[in-house]
Amino acid sequence: MRHADVIVASDDQRIGTMAADYFLRRGYRNYVCAAVNVRGRADRTRVQRAGSSVETLPLRFDGALKEENRELADLLLRCTRPFCVFCDNDFDAATVVDAAVNAGLNVPRDLAVLGVGNESFFSNPGALELSSVDSRLYERAFFAAQCMDMLLDGKLPRRESEGQEAILHHFAPKIIMERASTDFYAIEEPRLRKMVQFLQENAASSHFRVALLAKKFLLTESSIYRTFRAAFGISPKQFLLEERLRMAQRKLGDTSDTLLSIAEECGFPGPGALHYSFKRKFGCPPNEWRESMLARWK
Repeated sequence: MRHADVIVASDDQRIGTMAADYFLRRGYRNYVCAAVNVRGRADRTRVQRAGSSVETLPLRFDGALKEENRELADLLLRCTRPFCVFCDNDFDAATVVDAAVNAGLNVPRDLAVLGVGNESFFSNPGALELSSVDSRLYERAFFAAQCMDMLLDGKLPRRESEGQEAILHHFAPKIIMERASTDFYAIEEPRLRKMVQFLQENAASSHFRVALLAKKFLLTESSIYRTFRAAFGISPKQFLLEERLRMAQRKLGDTSDTLLSIAEECGFPGPGALHYSFKRKFGCPPNEWRESMLARWK
């Protein structure tokens, strides 16, 4: 970029790759990419390297929104289900969800939708909570303001005036805020799909154990362990913990519930166990993480 001293940008390559990896872990084989920039190219490249093909879904908005919504709905109806859609931003993701619902498709069982930005206006619509890659927009804006102050104070070199390339700061995404629009595993094997569904339905109970899963499906715990390892690369116990942490993360970001209440609602024996597991997974305590989410939306 010309005529710039400092460029503060999201790491779009990492965003696209993270989105692809997320859907790959959830078992998807039918991919739709509604991003045509660096994010989209990174997403398609990662999916293709995994052996799957990607259909590009162009989103164009020129004023005729009702007509465009119908065209989008027709495109979605032609996709092989279940499929996933990665969008460049939360506005596009909300548009895809709206078109899908109007077409009679079920989100997320027919299609899972993931946006970028984690904007509260789009990520928490009344009809459906939208999953989103947190692109750290507010951190970038704050850092850009700091850079502007340093430039004005002469504490940063004026590279543009000297004909040099701008200093580039990339902010890599840290998390995907998982909500209802992606709460589905695209598993082909019927018994494994039922096991995952049973586990998800019971994850909030602190009394739920993998032994109950084995008893329900007339299998040994070791065979269930091998099945989950082969399908997801983790043990069923770790899968259960991941589900509980996803539930807790969602409640921390979208509600004002206390840690005690969240621990009870998400299957943890107490706030101490939630604190330990959350910090180990996300790198900071749950209260600190919640404060960072609240600060960005003030």
